[in-house]
Amino acid sequence: MPYTPASGDFFNITVPPELDLTTQDTHPLTFALKDEDENEIAEATITPEAPTSSGGGGNLKVVFNSAAEGKTNASGNIHFQAKFNENKVQVNQENSIPFLVNGRTDLSPSDTKIKVIPNTVIPPDRVIGKSAKPHGGIYNEARWQMAINGGKMNLKGVKITDTILTRNGTYFDPDDAATAASSMHFYFPKGHLRKQTRRCRIPGMTVWSM
Repeated sequence: MPYTPASGDFFNITVPPELDLTTQDTHPLTFALKDEDENEIAEATITPEAPTSSGGGGNLKVVFNSAAEGKTNASGNIHFQAKFNENKVQVNQENSIPFLVNGRTDLSPSDTKIKVIPNTVIPPDRVIGKSAKPHGGIYNEARWQMAINGGKMNLKGVKITDTILTRNGTYFDPDDAATAASSMHFYFPKGHLRKQTRRCRIPGMTVWSM
């Protein structure tokens, strides 16, 4: 931002109707924004609108506090969860998702282009399938589920290794407890399944449980 914010200054981001902010996936509706030193410098509040064929999305308002004063040329990212508004997006096609800042295109980022692919049913005879969702409604944990050898095939000497990407696109190192989340290996020695699991908490990040 090209100015120095004062306590109480705010801006609004129009969340487009292609997103549904009314489900439990958008949680919480109010959250803090922090600087690089983990100081809370602003509060963001999401106000959702009902997802319909003509509406949806909502507004995200960011209000700065006194800790933001004196900061110039600030930049950053805002992360929140949302589902697609099934009444607005085109499935199996690329959708342009615009976010408008203070109603001005010159202050807004370029449209995000996302191809929406609907959930598919995993065939019961699939050799392996994997899915994930928030664990027990807790949004800083992920629960991974794997279906293996649904067709009851005679699999021998099979090894399956799974890796998890972080938000910045790098892999967790399963040998580094400070940055790794979880690693799971499956073996099929002589037709029997043996499972190895690990689980650890990363400060300030997600807890992965596999």
